[in-house]
Amino acid sequence: MMIVVDFSVSSLDDSAKTAVQQIRSYMVHYHPNLESYFTGETGLFQDMFSSIQQTISRTTLVTIILVAIFTAHHISVPDRNLTAANCYRVQFCRVIRDNWLFGTKRVLNFPL
Repeated sequence: MMIVVDFSVSSLDDSAKTAVQQIRSYMVHYHPNLESYFTGETGLFQDMFSSIQQTISRTTLVTIILVAIFTAHHISVPDRNLTAANCYRVQFCRVIRDNWLFGTKRVLNFPL
């Protein structure tokens, strides 16, 4: 069975998005075993933007987790050669981490 639905608004309009969501929820609720597909501009745009939003959210989360892991690993590993330059580097990394994670405004003054 094919149902044709024409919208009087643009495919990117919020009311078109709401209508597509309502049709999909109706189909899932009243016909759970039926496979339904949306075609045309409205269905394509809604699926595309939903996919993009999920990808951005997932990428952001993974990036934050990886930065936290690498930063914590890099700073927590003891440096065996604690020369003055390495000591300043470790302190600088800790200040950057604390400023980013906790919003502190610490500044280090290194002697030249």
